[in-house]
Amino acid sequence: MGWAPKTGQSGIQKVIQLTGSRSKIVFEPLPTDDPTQRRPDIELARQKLGWEPTIELEEGLQRTISYFKSFVADEPPGGKPRGTGC
Repeated sequence: MGWAPKTGQSGIQKVIQLTGSRSKIVFEPLPTDDPTQRRPDIELARQKLGWEPTIELEEGLQRTISYFKSFVADEPPGGKPRGTGC
């Protein structure tokens, strides 16, 4: 597959870019129980399910952003977003 973030920060920067956000990245001390590895291993899914990623990361991010934007657009005045079970 194509582009993959080398660090969590580069992945966050990509999301900020795709959403047009003006958010700033803020670094805070990590909790003591914070996991040190952030890259999931999909080998088990490959072995057991024959699964392989088929969508480029940027396209997947765009789809995810569009999905969540639809909830924001569908929010009733003064209420909770529809379809979230909240």
